[in-house]
Amino acid sequence: MKSETALLNTRHTKPRQVGNTTGRLKLSNIGPWSWFVIDYAIAYVCATIAFWLTPYSESIQEQAVVGVHIGQMGFSFGFGLTLALIAHIAGLHEPIQKRTSLRLLGHCAFVALAAVLLLNIELLLVHYYVVGRLITFFTFIS
Repeated sequence: MKSETALLNTRHTKPRQVGNTTGRLKLSNIGPWSWFVIDYAIAYVCATIAFWLTPYSESIQEQAVVGVHIGQMGFSFGFGLTLALIAHIAGLHEPIQKRTSLRLLGHCAFVALAAVLLLNIELLLVHYYVVGRLITFFTFIS
């Protein structure tokens, strides 16, 4: 016959649950391309807000029609795409990596600075469009 402790151990054991069975979405479960879309959307909104914060936003939109200055839609689209691509290339969208708050903040600041600089250089050298300093500053800060 089985001992009493063996019977107690077999009666109260539950099968172990594997994976996320609560049905809640965790940030660690989001895939890299979902992060790409999220980064694009956040960067697009930040660039749009940067245009709205400038006191010359109406005159900039008028100059965009003439072709001297890039418009808000073009800059926001370009910045969102550039930031998301650089973040993806830099490995910020990979779920398996050691992350500390300070290191992650440094990577994000580097990606934002690289995206702003790369987009401004591309717009100036290829398309001959000017992006204002205040818009560039507000875009980087936001």
